Amino acid sequence: MKTCIADGHPTRFWERFRLSCRFGALLLLLVGLGLLSASAQVPEPRRIVQFTGLVVSGDSLTGVPDALVYVPRSNRRTSTNAQGYFSLVVLAGDSILVKSAGYTKRATIPADYRNSTYSTLIQLHQRGETLNGANSPPRNFKQDFIDLRLPNQPSVEVQNELNRAYLRKTLKQLTQERAREADEKREAALRLGRGY
Repeated sequence: MKTCIADGHPTRFWERFRLSCRFGALLLLLVGLGLLSASAQVPEPRRIVQFTGLVVSGDSLTGVPDALVYVPRSNRRTSTNAQGYFSLVVLAGDSILVKSAGYTKRATIPADYRNSTYSTLIQLHQRGETLNGANSPPRNFKQDFIDLRLPNQPSVEVQNELNRAYLRKTLKQLTQERAREADEKREAALRLGRGY
């Protein structure tokens, strides 16, 4: 029998060895489980996706040129070509906005999307923020303009009112200039009097 130096009691060497092996195996098992749970918590990086598509007008399905295609809160953006085609590198799960004059649309790449390319057809529909009649030009603007009868000279009343308005404006400007000049002279005199 061997004596354990730490506690001074006689123990068997092999009993102590088995006990330390069990403790070591349990410790190794706990460390392994901790590493597995830690690696399970690390999120998978989002996939890079080449997002391509055709932006068309919702009513006529013609390509919308120069529409802005971008990912909000990032520097990734592009615009459509003359036929409405675009190509942009995005991440899976990104939300993409497409805007053009009078149009807006949102597209989203699914977060669990696994392919490296994503193609779509985006139909833009006009927003309801237009003014009444702003989208419909006159039937024949050129002819309507020619037919418009405008007087060659303004009437006497209009001319007099314009003259009065001009005189009021000119008088106000002169008064302001004179007040500014007087202030500048007063400041210069004060500076000279104080020895500046």
